[in-house]
Amino acid sequence: MVPTDNGTPNNPETPTQPETPTQPETPNDPKDSGKTFSFGKNIKIPDEAELELPVSVSHDKQFKQAVVKINIDHGHIGDLSIKLIDPDGNNFTIKKTNRHDRKKYYIMTYTLKFARPINVDGQWKLAINDRYTDDEGVLNSATVTFE
Repeated sequence: MVPTDNGTPNNPETPTQPETPTQPETPNDPKDSGKTFSFGKNIKIPDEAELELPVSVSHDKQFKQAVVKINIDHGHIGDLSIKLIDPDGNNFTIKKTNRHDRKKYYIMTYTLKFARPINVDGQWKLAINDRYTDDEGVLNSATVTFE
């Protein structure tokens, strides 16, 4: 697993109407060898609760890695833990809670490399857990691309 953080600040307007998770998106790059799935956009992250976003993946090909892109605004990013859950229930930690992290945004790309190519069919989930009180956030966007 190779997490990377692009460190780019994000200051979008606060959304007014949350959208629900969607099925496959067309990748921005036509050379993309995988398939991109969206967990949703502009979804409120409740205070002191877990937000679990499922997406159904169906593909006739095996893949070597999953690339997760996340964009979040939150009063204290350190309040959040984030994990990706595969169809078999395996958890992959993307971000741990860190009370000292006072940033207001989280823009990150996380690459999960599989030991061997795998079939990715089934329901994948992104779980965002707000562990502390007094602030809420917004998941601006989150996608997983299989390559």
